[in-house]
This record gives sequence, structure tokens and C-alpha cells, in this order.
Amino acid sequence: MRLRTWKTADVPAADRFDAWSEALSSTHLDWELVGTEPDFEAKVVERTVGDLRLIGCRCDPCEGFRSPRHVNRGDGDYIGILFELSGLEIVRQGDREATLRPGDFVIWDNQATWKLRGGRLSRPARVSQSHRRLTPRRAGIGAGTSLVARA
Repeated sequence: MRLRTWKTADVPAADRFDAWSEALSSTHLDWELVGTEPDFEAKVVERTVGDLRLIGCRCDPCEGFRSPRHVNRGDGDYIGILFELSGLEIVRQGDREATLRPGDFVIWDNQATWKLRGGRLSRPARVSQSHRRLTPRRAGIGAGTSLVARA
């Protein structure tokens, strides 16, 4: 098992949000992020076992989106489950929007475009698995779609 931890406290304050954007793209997916705090704070912990990735993070409020340009860059082929552990997170795919509260989760396909907005005290955790091991059809969703479940 590989363990990797990254936090903004290790980066000069002026560079924190840009560094967070790079860290999130390397541990999650390629995103375009927008920060809302002048002194941004965040932490991400990634555990990898084979092609199974377990990722936990905590961050100040921020927004992000994954456009067709990001999807087409090809950062792997994954199904993910995003769990909201605390706080609030809003996810949007196409004309569907869901507000995730503690205990809620969304199943997503990284080949889809979507938007995300995390509020104060948001603490999501993500599990992702290669399509080789789990396909959208096995998860009960079609390619490029997501499914939201409530606690």
C-alpha cells in the first residue's frame, strides 16, 4: 500500500491555492478550480492499493469543474464514489444537481463532465476503481452518468 499526504501548510501562503489545484488534479482528476479564501487551507491523504485509490481531503470552500477538455486529456478510466463525511458539497452533472450532506454519496464516471462546489467544513472521501475491474453497467449506471444516494 502506498500512502501520500499533502497539505497547504507546507507551501508559502501566496502559492497555496495553485498548489492545491495541482495536488487535487494529481490525486483526483484533472480539474479547473476556483478558490474563495485569501489564505487557503487544505489537506489530502491518498492510499493506493493496486489500482484501487482511497482519498480523503479537507479544504476551505472552493469550486471546480471538469469540462470536455479535461475529460479528453485522458487521466485514466475510473468509476468513483464520493462520500461526504462532514459539511456540504454540491455536485452538478448536466441538468442534475445534488447537495451532499454527511452520509450522502455520489457514484460517478470520470469520463463525464461535472461541477463541484464544497462549502466550509466540507470533508469528502473518494474511492475510485479502474473500469477494468468495475464497469458503469455493473454499478447500475450508464457511461458518463452519476447516481446520488442519501443517508
